[in-house]
Amino acid sequence: MIEAGSSFHIITLGCKINQYDSRLLKEVCLSQGGIECPDPAAAELVIINSCAVTAEAVADLRGLCRRLHRQNELLPIVITGCAAQAVPSQLSALPGAPLILSQADKFELVRSGRMDFSKPDTAVSSCRPFSPEISIKGYDRSRPVLKIQDGCSHRCSYCIVPLARGPARSRPPAEILDEAEGLYAAGYGELVISGINLACFGRDFEPVMDFWDLLAMLDRELSRRWAGKRRLRISSLDPSQLNDKALAVLRDCAMLCPHLHLSLQSASPGVLRNMGRGHCCIAELSRMIERLETVWPLFSLGADLLVGFPGESESDFKCTLNFYDQMPFTYAHVFPYSKRPGTPAALMAGQIEAGEKKSRAENLRASATAKKKAFLKKLSDLETVEAVMAAGAPETGMTQYYISCRLAEPLKTALTSPLLKARPRGVKGDSLLVSAFT
Repeated sequence: MIEAGSSFHIITLGCKINQYDSRLLKEVCLSQGGIECPDPAAAELVIINSCAVTAEAVADLRGLCRRLHRQNELLPIVITGCAAQAVPSQLSALPGAPLILSQADKFELVRSGRMDFSKPDTAVSSCRPFSPEISIKGYDRSRPVLKIQDGCSHRCSYCIVPLARGPARSRPPAEILDEAEGLYAAGYGELVISGINLACFGRDFEPVMDFWDLLAMLDRELSRRWAGKRRLRISSLDPSQLNDKALAVLRDCAMLCPHLHLSLQSASPGVLRNMGRGHCCIAELSRMIERLETVWPLFSLGADLLVGFPGESESDFKCTLNFYDQMPFTYAHVFPYSKRPGTPAALMAGQIEAGEKKSRAENLRASATAKKKAFLKKLSDLETVEAVMAAGAPETGMTQYYISCRLAEPLKTALTSPLLKARPRGVKGDSLLVSAFT
C-alpha cells in the first residue's frame, strides 16, 4: 500500500496506452503522499505495467523481475497490465512472489484513489476504465497520450490484446475534450490521440458515432483557443478507417499533424483473411492513399507490418514488400509473427521457421530504412518545420512529420511556446538538423 512518505517506482513496458495508464497510477500514488524514487532497487514498492503482445515482451518482463529481485530481495513488486491479465500463470512463480494485479483491479484502484494492493477487488472484472476521475493532469513526456478508448472487440487470429484488455470501451467525448484542454493549458504542445483500436471508438454509444466524428469535434472545439499554438496527432489507424469521410475530416482539421500510421500487417489478401483482417481491402487502401496526397501536399505515412504469419508464402511476403515499396510510406514498424497463447493462429498449420521470419523482417526493414532516408532528404529541403522540443533534452524534438529533429546550435533565448518553428539545415543520422528562427 502507498502511504504518505513511502517511495515508489513505476516501470512501463509496451504501448502508448500503457504509458497513459502508468501516468494514472503515478498521479494516484502522488496524491496519497507517495514519493517517486528514480532507482527501482531503492524504492519501497515497484509497479510494473506490463506488455504481452509478443512472447519476447513476456520474457523481458520475467527477466526484469528477476533482476529487481537480485538487487533487492525484500522489494515488493506489483505486476499489472496486459501480461498480468493474459498470462498470470507465467508470472506467479517468479522470485519474490510478485502480486499479480488484473486490469480491472488496476482501474478500480485508480478510480478509488487508493493504491491499496492488499485487498484487490476481483469482483470488478467488468469495470469500465473511464469515469470523470480517471484522467491525467500531466505527463512524463513532452507529447502526452490522449486516451480515447480501451480494449478491442475485433479478434484478429494472432492477437492477444482482446484477452489482455477486454472488449472495446469508448471514453465519453466531453471527458476527452476536458482532458485535452487541461493538458494544453498545462503547456504541452502536442497530444497523441490513442486507443487500443480507434476503429472501435463510439460503437458503444447511443447514438453511435465514430472516430472521425470525435476528431472533427476535438479540432473544432480546441481550435477556438489553441489553433497555431498547439497540435494534435493520431497514433494508429486500421486501414479500413481511411475512407471518404476520413479524407473530408482530415482536409478540414486545423490542428492535426500531417501524419498517419496504419495497422496494415500484410498486403496479401489471403494472409489478411487468415489473420481475421479480411475487412482491409488493399485495392481500396491504395486509392485512399493516392487521394491523401490531395489533402496534404507533404505527409508522413507509417505502417505496422507482421511477417512470417502461419501459411505466409514467399509470394505473399513479396506482395507485402511490393506494396510497401510502391506506396508513399516513410517508415515502418516490422515484427516477426510470435505465437500467443489462446489465439487461433498459434494452432494454425504452416508455422514459419524462425530464420525465415527473421530474413523477411530484415528485407522489409531495409526497405523502410531507405524510405525514411529519402524522406529525411525531402524534409531537409523545406523552408521551415515545426517541432515540439523534449522537456528532458531541449536540444531534440519531434516535427509535425513524425521525424525527430536536433538543434544545430543552442537556443539563444528560452522558448515562449511549446511549438518551435525552425529551418532545416541537413540530416544527422535519423534526425533532421535544424536552426530555430529568431
